[in-house]
Amino acid sequence: MRVHFEKILTGEAQSFSCRDYRCHSFSAPFHFHPEFELTAILSGVGRRFVADSLEEYGPGDLILLGPNLPHRWASVASGGARRMSHSIVLQFRGDCFGEGFWSLPELSKVQAMLQRSGRGVCFAPEESGAIVAQMQELTKLRSLPRAIGLLGILHELSLKSARLLASPRYRVDLAVTDAERINRVMDFVERDFSNEALSLDQAAKVASLTPNAFSRFFARSTGRTFVNFVNDVRLSHVCRLLTESGKPVAEICFACGFGTMSNFYQRFREYRRMTPLAYRRMFAQPQGQVPGRFVEVRQDTRNLIKNRLFAEERALCGSSFPNIGPGEDGRFAVSIARLLRCPWLGTVVL
Repeated sequence: MRVHFEKILTGEAQSFSCRDYRCHSFSAPFHFHPEFELTAILSGVGRRFVADSLEEYGPGDLILLGPNLPHRWASVASGGARRMSHSIVLQFRGDCFGEGFWSLPELSKVQAMLQRSGRGVCFAPEESGAIVAQMQELTKLRSLPRAIGLLGILHELSLKSARLLASPRYRVDLAVTDAERINRVMDFVERDFSNEALSLDQAAKVASLTPNAFSRFFARSTGRTFVNFVNDVRLSHVCRLLTESGKPVAEICFACGFGTMSNFYQRFREYRRMTPLAYRRMFAQPQGQVPGRFVEVRQDTRNLIKNRLFAEERALCGSSFPNIGPGEDGRFAVSIARLLRCPWLGTVVL
């Protein structure tokens, strides 16, 4: 099924949509719609595409998307089996409460957050629990309490730690026919990334374009080159195999479509700032051999590292999101965040 433009349907006497999705996998392709969207992942893992951003997602993922921002959640198997996927998705138009509503002075922070959502906003996972609970409750509400519930959620989110997903250079200009082409190409890469012979010429044929036209089209539509996109998909799968299987690095390298070990090691170092073996050892080291200060970080697992990473990214992009207070293990967590160069550590089990 190819879905390039999604028409959001609301229930009778409802101004916005709030749905609870439970399925074996998220299968919607790269698509867009004129509504804002808030998606919370309760279970399931995979890859999240938002404009030119490609990251892994898992439970605790909470994302706010602006109108017409292309996106896709693609489920993947974890540990040899595909987990049940569960999400809460809230979708609303900018004028669902009337023109100029978000310009009210009491909603200034919410308005600023909605403006930033044009690049996609990712909220700190450790702060998403209360919001997800409110979103689940919202699915049961009707009439005025339902509208008040939406406003309450947006107000709480406007006070939370967050970071932007799409790069500043990304422009939302996908036409419906363009999105259909991107869907076909993404499906092709997801299906055949393990094939070393996968090429731009093959992708161009899938998109029904000449190689030169396809290269320009893909870069304009996604904000990245086709080669970089393929490498990111392959490396994302490599990281999952390194942490979830005991397969030799060489076997993983060739199974994920890399033709030579030298090219694989070079790309992996650029992606993770370390070797594949160092990446695997970091997650496989027995508890008794871990230095004392690292044990303290392990108590918060991913959350502490993500907290510090959010703070760093806010400082770099000049965002006005609230600052995160420093903790005892802050400096150490920051060093890990820099080392991993990974904005979402959902596959990491520390």
